[in-house]
Amino acid sequence: MDLKQSRIHAYNRQRGRCYYCGNPMWEAAIEPREDALDRLDDDRLETTFDNPAKLLQSFLCTAEHIVARSDGGSDDPENIVAACMLCNSSRMSMPVEEFRQLVRKNSFVMEAGHDRSVVDGQWHDKVAYDFRWKVAMFIEERAIWIELFCQEFLPYEKFFKNHWHLRASWATVYPAFNGNTDADHLAACYERREEIEGSRLLLENVEHEPVIRKQYCSKIAA
Repeated sequence: MDLKQSRIHAYNRQRGRCYYCGNPMWEAAIEPREDALDRLDDDRLETTFDNPAKLLQSFLCTAEHIVARSDGGSDDPENIVAACMLCNSSRMSMPVEEFRQLVRKNSFVMEAGHDRSVVDGQWHDKVAYDFRWKVAMFIEERAIWIELFCQEFLPYEKFFKNHWHLRASWATVYPAFNGNTDADHLAACYERREEIEGSRLLLENVEHEPVIRKQYCSKIAA
């Protein structure tokens, strides 16, 4: 099996998400560029890009060898994981699992929160606090249901490091792919694609992570 076949198999096995960061990916051998530009148009948590083309390229699906070729690793599916271009270009020579843990431990992002209050009958915004997202999770569940769970089971007090943030994060898979990389078959795979509804959840309080994992253990993509 060649590397292209193994990469697409890994992409499907990982349900369209990067092995390292969990972001949805673009499998360029199957999905047309214009469709991918429409689907993957949200900024990444890790960094920002000055144009849509660069953003899309960061989501490009690439093949990563668990055991490097230089160490005797093969292109067989068991030795391949699918990774987005941004993670692939950042890993360098670090072992796959070591880099995966590093990515997931270093997804800390600072953000300013705003409070709103009524003064003389008018709404006024003011910066109330700075906080840091410490956990990023991708869950195969509609955002509204996760939001309702968080409201009920995660304590929330504005100034006590308990914020969370949700946004939609859908992935696409190609169950019709059978290893054939002819253009006609790949086009047919795209026509028969499946969309996987999901959400990205950011947590400020690391103690909230096990609560979420217990509730959505079978639906957590990364």
